[in-house]
Amino acid sequence: MMSKQNVPELRFPEFSGEWEEKKLGEISQNAMYGMNTAATDFDGENVYVRITDIEEQSRKLNTKDFTSPSEINDRYLLNEEDILFARTGASTGKSYLHRSLNQNLKYYFAGFLIKFELKGGFNPNFIYPQTLTQKYDKWVKVMSMRSGQPGINGKEYSLLPIHTTSEEEQEKIGEFFNKLDRLIELEEKKLELLEEQKKGYMQKIFSQELRFKDENGNDYPEWEEKKIGEIASFSKGKDISKSDLTNEGEPCVLYGELYTRYKDVINEVHSKTNLPAQFLKVAYKNSVLIPSSGETPIDIAKATAINVRSVLVGGDINILNPINGYLGTFISMIINGRYKKRLSKFSQGKTVVHLYNNDIKKLKIDLPTYEEQKKISSFLEKFNKLIEIRNSKIEQMKNRKKTLLQKMYLS
Repeated sequence: MMSKQNVPELRFPEFSGEWEEKKLGEISQNAMYGMNTAATDFDGENVYVRITDIEEQSRKLNTKDFTSPSEINDRYLLNEEDILFARTGASTGKSYLHRSLNQNLKYYFAGFLIKFELKGGFNPNFIYPQTLTQKYDKWVKVMSMRSGQPGINGKEYSLLPIHTTSEEEQEKIGEFFNKLDRLIELEEKKLELLEEQKKGYMQKIFSQELRFKDENGNDYPEWEEKKIGEIASFSKGKDISKSDLTNEGEPCVLYGELYTRYKDVINEVHSKTNLPAQFLKVAYKNSVLIPSSGETPIDIAKATAINVRSVLVGGDINILNPINGYLGTFISMIINGRYKKRLSKFSQGKTVVHLYNNDIKKLKIDLPTYEEQKKISSFLEKFNKLIEIRNSKIEQMKNRKKTLLQKMYLS
């Protein structure tokens, strides 16, 4: 049975027989384009669903920054389990299965999205995961090719190959992935609570509302305000590109990783290069890295301390080297936790913003004694380690889901 072409590699034992291939247009109502109207402040009732409101990795609706359409037209109202596709630009192919997070709200979809409503006999929870597979990604890559920016229109999405099986098997597979998604969501909520707890402690500690005691139970001395230029020397990284990365070699940090991979502290370096170290910039334990270019002032205003022996540092990165008596992990944490907005005001530029060492030197921060810096950093690092463990578990679960998608659907 498993030698048949239209049979998945992994299957529930009670089902047999080949799957059937259809086109999306055969199993759904006609493709419908969204409404072309501007977004306005959220009115508390009508939610505007745009490409940017669908999170790239989770494919869930971002609930933190709802907006409303400037004009209301119920023709564009989303129904439960409608499927949306992004039709143009870099997001082409992004898909979303609509679920009403709040039954008291109405959801309308925007013009750069295309809606498909499945016909009876076709389970959205079974059909939709097929848009999360490598097979789908390859189809999008080919179908979206244009002379200008990529795009896929409604007629083309209607040609998307979809495999179907009995309603019973559709329901079982759909429910299986729903359960897996709920487990991932549960872990993500635990992670969110941890991050909120850490954030709360950081606000209280760095505002000095919460203070630590020394080993004898006595108060530490009052904090002192200093310019960063008084407590650190400065340098810059040198160019290392993604093409320079290798499986073996010296540990290195690239500019982009400060945004995507690392947070307050680098306890483990994930990239390596074989480029000659003598032509590059080396940073050592206790140094602090701050991006020197980025998209927005608030994004660029972030710090990451090095907590490994040494690392090669790529271009577009400012390097702060604290003098004796000042702890890099504490400086990184207090910048991220209390002085992010203040640091962002030193950035320059519009399309691409820059942050220079000479400006970072001017940033004033409150600093406790070295002993209290260590105690605070140790306390917050415990949260970082718990967050890393939770993140790792979520990543493992997501990878497991990807593997199961490849095996439980036809590739």
